[in-house]
Parts: sequence; C-alpha cells; structure tokens
Amino acid sequence: MSENEYTLLKAYQHKHNLRQGKTRELILKVFLNEEKHVTADELWRLVQQQESSVGQASVYRALKIFVDCGICRELDMGISGKRYEHQYDHEHHDHLICKKCGAFE
Repeated sequence: MSENEYTLLKAYQHKHNLRQGKTRELILKVFLNEEKHVTADELWRLVQQQESSVGQASVYRALKIFVDCGICRELDMGISGKRYEHQYDHEHHDHLICKKCGAFE
C-alpha cells in the first residue's frame, strides 16, 4: 500500500472519529493492488481470498470512505453498474461505454 493513501485514510478516519481497524487497511491494500476498475462485489471477492471473515458490507463502507477522502473515484458505468478506480496520484483518463451492451474501456 502506498504510504500516501494510507496517510490520507488515517487522517480522514481521525477527522471523522472513525475506528482505524485492520480490515479497512486490508481492503485498501487489495484495492490498490488492482489496476482495473472494480465493482464492490469484485473487490469483496478479492478481499475474501486473503481474509474470509471480511463481509460485503465492510467493503461497501470502505469504498464510500475511500471516495470521500479522495483515494478512489466512483464511476457510474450505466448498464455495467458502479465501478471504482484509483484517483489519488493518478492521471485523469476518459472512459468509453458501449450504448448497446454496456462494455467499457
């Protein structure tokens, strides 16, 4: 995990009086290791491979926090649903979405 994202998360949690647990840090680590745009469910399945006790709700809550503190961005991909991508210290890029099938690049 990048020290910058960890510092951002820690500062956000402190500012909002949120518990600083290992579960959220694990979710962040798994998210940052993925370079593709993931859904919350895809991220949950990846986290499950490392720690089976992490629930889906924990991943959804963590992603909301990551969005709120600027670590990632939530993208509404239409038919494909919501996906999450790295935002902090990443260059902007555009996305193409097929209007027929919902596939994206």
